[in-house]
Amino acid sequence: MPSPPSGRRASVAKTDNEARIVELLNAMAGAVQAQLKLAVTAFVARDEKQARKAIEKDDFVDNLYIYTEGELFQMVLKAPPEEIELIRTGLKMAKGLEKIADYAENIAKQTLHMLPGSDKSLSIDILGCYQEAKEGIELAIRGFEHRDIKQVKRAAKKEAILDDVYRVIITRTLEQLQIPGRDAGYLITQLLLAKYLEKIGDTLLDMAEAALQLISGERLKIHQYVHLTRLIKDGNINEAELEGFWGTRSGASVFRLDASGEEQLIYKEGRADKIRQEEQKLKQWEEIEPGLVPHVKHASKVKDRRIMVTQFFDGASLASIYGKPWWYEKETATRALVRLLERIWDKTLKSQRPAFDAFNQLRERLESVYAMHPELEAMRKEKLVFCGRAHPPLGETLNCLEAAASRFRAPFSVFIHGDFNSDNVIFLPESGELRYIDVHRSKSGDYLQDVSVFMVSNIRMPAFSGMQLLEAERVNLMMETFARNFGAQHGDKLFDDRLNLMLARSLITSARFVGDFRQARRLYLAGIDKLERVVRRLEAGKIPEA
Repeated sequence: MPSPPSGRRASVAKTDNEARIVELLNAMAGAVQAQLKLAVTAFVARDEKQARKAIEKDDFVDNLYIYTEGELFQMVLKAPPEEIELIRTGLKMAKGLEKIADYAENIAKQTLHMLPGSDKSLSIDILGCYQEAKEGIELAIRGFEHRDIKQVKRAAKKEAILDDVYRVIITRTLEQLQIPGRDAGYLITQLLLAKYLEKIGDTLLDMAEAALQLISGERLKIHQYVHLTRLIKDGNINEAELEGFWGTRSGASVFRLDASGEEQLIYKEGRADKIRQEEQKLKQWEEIEPGLVPHVKHASKVKDRRIMVTQFFDGASLASIYGKPWWYEKETATRALVRLLERIWDKTLKSQRPAFDAFNQLRERLESVYAMHPELEAMRKEKLVFCGRAHPPLGETLNCLEAAASRFRAPFSVFIHGDFNSDNVIFLPESGELRYIDVHRSKSGDYLQDVSVFMVSNIRMPAFSGMQLLEAERVNLMMETFARNFGAQHGDKLFDDRLNLMLARSLITSARFVGDFRQARRLYLAGIDKLERVVRRLEAGKIPEA
């Protein structure tokens, strides 16, 4: 477990590598600060000679960066594993300094566009901005050197200061440009100057966050750290250790909080609309099946983002269980899932028929599939004759099915998870119960959407043996048999056709998550095969009008 996110200075004994990294960074920092000072004073004084000196200094900083980068790469080859993250952070810090030098060069170049001896006053306290940037560089490196989060936070605050300058200048420039007779070139030059200062602030924030990640052991951003410490200070949660969750595709940052002496929690931060939507879905699920989803412990908005702290379920995902060699565990968990689904579907069953939108979902995601595997698009873009059978292009197949979409609507609706892959279902071994996570897409809809997503998530998992793949098919057969019986009881006469279409959607779109081309091609072609089966039945008149 990484150390708690405290503001105290950690006592860190420097290794030879760390001492050398700090020495290299300080050398770069001194050169960058000198270049930046030359650039801003040249701009204020309209001094072309000094501006050219600042521009020439950029080559010196570039050479320092190349030297530093080379030495750090050499360190990686010989360093013990525990120092790799330290060296990586050193590289990020050095790159940040090199970027600031580039912005200093750009500021100096703007001086060359100003008229010599111009007496036009600046709307920017550029020397004050230089001082903020200089202090930010020093704070970021000291925070890195001493593992001092307080100094890292102070460095990060420089970004907000320089960003405010840029925002003010944008407003003033737009106002001034509306006034006849104003020197537009001068105003634009001043705006560019403010933009470069804002970019320096962004780079300082990146450097501060690199140092924070080294100290905390997690990929925390500054605002996430600040909010976490505020939660701890306000008593919403106790002092906590962090463990990051990687591989999320939702765009949210997710961490586990290991609260001392308390239950474990999940900290989730993302787009305000998505997190708020998930909060609403959690409330809906709590009404339907109490205890099925995590309880929300805390929620708040930070700018355009939203933070939510929820209960953590200390169990195993069905995906991890299905990846193990013991069939008894897989069967036990799947039977528990079937019983749970039957209870939920019975509770939420409605006669309202949901729209069949599998084709829309498929079209929306095809671009991502082809971006990941361009070869797949070429594979079925034209008509193909294989083993004496003609296979139309995928687009033509979808057009045919979309024209008959109303025939494939389910005769009833139930409340579904919406992203029902086996990673999002947690099995609690002590009680034998199941829990749902990541429910932001839950809605009243077609039960076969959840069924198909679940089945495809099992077969796209890496199979370490033929037996594991066989057992994944057995799990899927258990789910399909249950769903078939439920559908038959409630009048789903086109179960096979509808399941084939839902499976096709999930198979084809899953290819965008698979790096191995052969596996992606297998999923893609299996999905197209299922679409074509339904087209053949449709053309044979075996699927009645809606």
